[in-house]
Order: sequence, then structure tokens, then C-alpha cells
Amino acid sequence: MTNPIVANDRRHHAQPEHPAPAAHEEHPAEHPEVHAAEHVEHPVAHAEHEHNDPIEKFKTSHKSAKELLAGTEIKFMAAYVAAAEKHLKSDNGYDYSKLDVSNTSVAFAGDISNYLTAHAGEVLKSDVAHLDDVGKSLALYGVYGISSDQFTSRITSEGANYTGITHMGLSQQLQRNNSPRYIGTSTAHFTDGDKKAILKYAGLEGKVTDGVRLEDLKEIALMFNENGSVPVSYLKRKGLYKGGDDHGHDAHAHANH
Repeated sequence: MTNPIVANDRRHHAQPEHPAPAAHEEHPAEHPEVHAAEHVEHPVAHAEHEHNDPIEKFKTSHKSAKELLAGTEIKFMAAYVAAAEKHLKSDNGYDYSKLDVSNTSVAFAGDISNYLTAHAGEVLKSDVAHLDDVGKSLALYGVYGISSDQFTSRITSEGANYTGITHMGLSQQLQRNNSPRYIGTSTAHFTDGDKKAILKYAGLEGKVTDGVRLEDLKEIALMFNENGSVPVSYLKRKGLYKGGDDHGHDAHAHANH
């Protein structure tokens, strides 16, 4: 990983369709979620099978990406709680009006950023403590989609209105923004040679037009993995429906393959 954050919006180059089963290759992590997914440990009995099976690799990577995304949601809330304990405590509970004081709001925002930057380092398997301020902000942005400067600007601007509920709303917005980026990396390894495997996985053999693009099949794989089916209406809307049994797409039996 040269710089996992600056390159955070790139996509991996297609991998060879049949890598050597005995070796475990290390790939640079262009995305924080990919980096962590590459380090997920699997039972030895299944390692070789998964290494050669693009669908198994996809399902494992998809699960890892969702777990990483969930981790950012939990840590985002925990960061606010930790900062509130330090800066907003009052005799009767917590006093949001303290955020109207400039020095307090700046310190509050800084503590949230530092908390989340430390977690970003865990995701990236990187010691962010030794990075300069620019590097730390890039690490934070790469994992959370927001920079330390943006935190400071938002919190100092809103003051007492930057409540726990406000913070949760920002969390939901960032989750929506980051989800496609995280989850999308689970299909990065697919190549044109995996098209038949994807169609079989989704129960769509013989139902999709010839020459379907790999990008469309990646989307189909994600949809099937999430919902257990790919509606014919979706295929027709995308101009991908070839015909056949309109109920064949609900092939839930394939979900466990």
C-alpha cells in the first residue's frame, strides 16, 4: 500500500482468472476496505477453494466490507460520546451551549477527529500517529469521507446545535456516501472470465443478453447477494433481459453456493 488514501477512489487492476493456488498474493490496498478484506483470516480447509473461486472471494469480501462500514458507524457515534464526556459535562448532565464557546467547539471537533483518525489507522493497518496533519486528515477522509477541517468548520458553525442527534444525522449521510465505495470493492477482482460464474450464482444462465458488460454483472452480483434475487423488471429496464421463465430469477437456492 503506497498511499491507501490518496488512491482511495481507484479500482484494482483485474487479477488473473486462475492464480496459483499455493501462493497467497499480497495486493496494494487502494481502498481502506480492500486492505482490511485482504487480511481476513479464513479456515485453512477453505483457503485454497476460496482463492480460486471468484464467487466465494466475492462473498467473503462483501461481508468484510459491510463489517468495516458498520465499524465506521459505531466508532463515529463513540467519538461523539468520548468528546462529550470531556467537554460537555455539567452538574445535571451535559450542556450543549458549551459548544457556543469557540475554544470549546474547536477542541471538541479536534477530539472527534483524533478519535476517528486513530480508528482509520486501525482500518488501514497504518500507524497514523507518525503522520503529519495532512496525512492524518487524508487517512480520516479515506475511511470516513470527511476531513478534520470539515469537522471543525461544521461544529464551530453550528455550536450548541451540533447535538448528538445532529451527529447521528451526519453519520447516516456519510454511511450513504461511503457504502457504494466500500461495498463496490468486493467485485473488484471479477474479470470477463468470471461472467459465467456470476450468471450461475445469480440463477440467470440463459436469461441475460449475450455480450453483457462486466460492470452490469458486478451490479447483478451485488443485488443478488443482498436480496437473494434479481427482478426481471430490473433486467428489462437495463436492456439485459433475454427471455425465459420470469420466475427463474428468484433462484434462492443459488444463494448458498
